[in-house]
Amino acid sequence: MDKPIGDYRLGVDHEELILSSLDDNIAAVDALVGQARRKLQLFTRDLEPRLYDREPFYQALRQLAISSRNVEIQILVMDSDRVVKEGHRLINLGRRLSTFIQFRRVADDYQSTPSSFLIVDERGYLYRNLAIQYRGIADFNSPYRAQEYMRHFDEIWQHSSADPNLRQLHV
Repeated sequence: MDKPIGDYRLGVDHEELILSSLDDNIAAVDALVGQARRKLQLFTRDLEPRLYDREPFYQALRQLAISSRNVEIQILVMDSDRVVKEGHRLINLGRRLSTFIQFRRVADDYQSTPSSFLIVDERGYLYRNLAIQYRGIADFNSPYRAQEYMRHFDEIWQHSSADPNLRQLHV
């Protein structure tokens, strides 16, 4: 990396960044989502609380969701049971801003997918081959690679369905 991850600009800086720790992932997630303007797609096993249940991420996603009527936020979750029981900022935000934030439960045919990835504005991405590890890559301006991940995401999205756990208020 030529500079700190937070200094990379979405749609400008094209460099495949090697991520090797939770801190690297947090920095990449916060920088990517903080610069998002139109679209965010997240494929995750369980909404990964260490990455996505933090105040900076919550605020960036909230700001994106309320910034325009044309914003699209799609989140595919393999297993929502634990986070629904324990609570998660994204679930509450999704319930309040359901027009802009859509959750779906990953279809059974795709439950064995080992990766986790985030795609922002069809240009930037963070990809981890094994979701249970923090080794991965990110790039802030790689439309071709982002499109590859989007095609995979869209295929899973089309075969998946709304997750009632993420829509209902549990009292």
